[in-house]
Amino acid sequence: MIKFEQEDQLLGRNQSLGNAATKALVSSGSDNISHADNFAREVLQNCCDASKSDTDYVHVRIHCKQLDDQEEKRYREQLAIDSHIKPRAGNKIPNFPHDAALGTVLFIEDFSTVGLTEYSDNHPNESRFFKFFFDSGGNDESVDTGGSFGYGKAVYSDNSKTRTLIAYSCCNENGNIVRKIFGITRTQKYFYEGDAYAGFIYHGALNGLKEGERSQAIYGAEADELASYLGFNLRDESQTGTSIAIIGLTAEPHEFVKEIKKSTELYWWKKIVDNHLYVEFSVGDKDYGSADPFSQPGLAPFIDCYELIQGKREKPESGDGKYLVGSLNRRQRDIGISPGKLALIEVAAGTEEKPDPTDHLVNSVALFRSSGMVVEYRKPIGSIDSGSFICGVFLADERLNKLLRSSEPASHWGWNDSSPRIEELGAYKELEIDLPTAIQIIRHIKNSVNQKFSNFKDSLQDSSKVTSASFRSLDRLLTKVFGKGKAPGKAPFSNKRLVSIRNPSPARLIEGTHPPQYECEVEIALDSDAPEDSKDLAVRHVIQILGDDAATAVIDRFDSEVISTDASYVGLSSNGHGFIYTISKDPVKFIFLTRPVPTRFHRETETIVKEDS
Repeated sequence: MIKFEQEDQLLGRNQSLGNAATKALVSSGSDNISHADNFAREVLQNCCDASKSDTDYVHVRIHCKQLDDQEEKRYREQLAIDSHIKPRAGNKIPNFPHDAALGTVLFIEDFSTVGLTEYSDNHPNESRFFKFFFDSGGNDESVDTGGSFGYGKAVYSDNSKTRTLIAYSCCNENGNIVRKIFGITRTQKYFYEGDAYAGFIYHGALNGLKEGERSQAIYGAEADELASYLGFNLRDESQTGTSIAIIGLTAEPHEFVKEIKKSTELYWWKKIVDNHLYVEFSVGDKDYGSADPFSQPGLAPFIDCYELIQGKREKPESGDGKYLVGSLNRRQRDIGISPGKLALIEVAAGTEEKPDPTDHLVNSVALFRSSGMVVEYRKPIGSIDSGSFICGVFLADERLNKLLRSSEPASHWGWNDSSPRIEELGAYKELEIDLPTAIQIIRHIKNSVNQKFSNFKDSLQDSSKVTSASFRSLDRLLTKVFGKGKAPGKAPFSNKRLVSIRNPSPARLIEGTHPPQYECEVEIALDSDAPEDSKDLAVRHVIQILGDDAATAVIDRFDSEVISTDASYVGLSSNGHGFIYTISKDPVKFIFLTRPVPTRFHRETETIVKEDS
């Protein structure tokens, strides 16, 4: 059995440290991004950057494996965790497993990708393999769609108890299929036996080169043997791509995987909707399915905006000002093109509770360039307290991709027109413009998005109607009560409702239903001032289709199924619609399952409770 050999990189002059990438991400203005968001953004960016072509979709599999005693021993021995890492850097690593077990390994596998190739048209130091393992912060000439810092790799080691990862990759190296395996531990700088080290420990095969350059990958059959020994899924010649193992996941596996699945949907929905990315998740035998943006009700209006821009959805013939779709005006004396396309729509509040204005998806515009990832959910000034709920999408012109990329911080969150890297990377030169013009273009994009958002907000009339933006949003649960007690003027119940109806939680999408179906929870009770303690009432729950552009005219409705209730069943209502239940002053709970309705329709649900007629 081949075994990893370890090498510590000595600290040299002007050298980056093992935790440099982590520091860059922490200080890059990404306070609005959660830990899981950062992971999903950076890991999937790396996978998508390695895509074989623009037409194929990238397939990513993220899964956790709980180590048994034998597997735990294998990792500790192969990586020399107790004999090498611990005495050198153990005290520099938070959560280091001095006594506790590694516990879990998180695998990220990508397919339809090129893998960690080691050739480059310019120099070997420009190869994917070199940049991934040996270059922090020097990724200036990476593929156009990715970032310009090379710090995204920090999210791998940051989630490891040992700050260690192993990569097993299958590549086509100038016509030859090559499989390789290599590992790295990234820490703070440390001192050992009188020498200072940069915080990089390599796990590979040692050769006769000088210190700091001796570590090489293990190749071929030996790489396959070692990968299999450590629990990797082996790759054949047709499965180019990379499998990365994060050793000793710091987070609880199930919760972390669920969080990054949601983050994937939040930031990569465009690429998933375009069928350019497919990401699946599992922990052991528990399958969490694939990332599905349509399972997130708050994303529906953003997807609608995107489809309007792309011409995949017809613009509604509505004069009520609920939609704005078009290109940003170009500036004078710049590149002579529009910076990109923008769509804005008004969104209904969705539930009886006012949406949280600080949420990423409330009153924001999703900014995109060619990477396909949401660069930022931008909240224009005044949007938080606007009184309206608006969302939008901005797609930058592909010709501005490199320029916008050069303005992003290490976290890729937003475009900063004052970033010194705009001048440093010089992407504006390819547009044949000068630096001041480049800065003005970036500033113009942000200001124009802000201004159009503000103008659109001002054009809206106060309204509680569901707009056409709610194509796929079923979160708006209305309640209607028929039978309002005694006629007006007959005290003491002239203005009292017979029953109260409450929706304690939003509708829940049933996974795997196409068209989608939802579970709706409803609580029903007689009003406390009702003259009777209990009453037999007809209860009906429907999903209805709203046909006009303003989403006010009901053109059809379908009864939901009662799948559970605390109420006593009496019988079928006289008109055949709904069932009669005994309702008292103590609330009873109903769970309804809606009929499947295609997502292209406006939809809302309604609960109807009335005396049988």
